[in-house]
Amino acid sequence: MVVPDIPYGHLTPVTDVDLNLTNANVLFTIYAKNPKSIIFVNFKGTYTVFNSDNTTSVKIAIKIANSYTIVNDTLFVFENNTSIKYELEREPPQYKVWAFADWLGFNMTFPSNNYTTLTVQFNSIIDTSDLKFVDFSYDVESASLWAGNISETVEYIVFGKEPTSYTQVGGHSSDFSLLIQEDYTSYKWKWTNERIDESFVGIAYSTSKVLRLVFPIASSFLIYVVVIINIVRKLKKKTLIR
Repeated sequence: MVVPDIPYGHLTPVTDVDLNLTNANVLFTIYAKNPKSIIFVNFKGTYTVFNSDNTTSVKIAIKIANSYTIVNDTLFVFENNTSIKYELEREPPQYKVWAFADWLGFNMTFPSNNYTTLTVQFNSIIDTSDLKFVDFSYDVESASLWAGNISETVEYIVFGKEPTSYTQVGGHSSDFSLLIQEDYTSYKWKWTNERIDESFVGIAYSTSKVLRLVFPIASSFLIYVVVIINIVRKLKKKTLIR
């Protein structure tokens, strides 16, 4: 069986609001001593939202993959360091996509002319004994659903065996770094005060010899296609402006 390609993330206001997601720091800590049997994942996402308008209450949703078993009592959502209630949902009300994804939904209040910090964290376990491929992708394109620019970091710290591949699909990354230490390896993407047009970044494990060969080639081809499409779109825009 192959786990569907379902990125984490896609932090989304369920209704249209003029809120600025100014900062996002996302960390996956992955323990893959024996990735053919089991993988442990700790996720923590910290987001800062600025409200330049009147005080407003909004429902927010963030996507998680339902293939992963969340460890009891490890799932928390914090608003300015205060724990708030949440619901697990199949999909946000206005979306009819991502049929294989679960979402966390919660209500937040954003005071006028103020910053609000949101933190989402959980630990999960993936039984990989019957899987040929496990993908840990994070959707960064959702930053475009908010007003203004964003500074964002997405990092994967891997203990144990290194992933089969790591990838970024769409546009360009302001900064990517690969840090190999004795105990772990870090894969980090970083953007600074910009609009992000990438679709997703991430790492993946394959226990199939065929997939180990095909996935890196397919990923490279997909990146090439997306970059060409973006270039064509930009050229079309320039032509229209003229």
